Amino acid sequence: RFRGNLVPGWEVGLYHNDRLIGYQSSTVESQYDFVDVPILFGRNYFRLVFYGPQWQVREQEEVFELGQ
Repeated sequence: RFRGNLVPGWEVGLYHNDRLIGYQSSTVESQYDFVDVPILFGRNYFRLVFYGPQWQVREQEEVFELGQ
């Protein structure tokens, strides 16, 4: 699960191993919430890309290893 604050007017995309798996716009609560995100065996590279109203871009990366 990926959850956090989202500035009003911003949008966020969730990428898993460089593939877009979710996209959300800011809500009244100013939060994003991606639930039931699949994790595969091995290395899982996630990237949250935040897009602002004046073409701003901010990224946050997370890596999870799922072993035997």
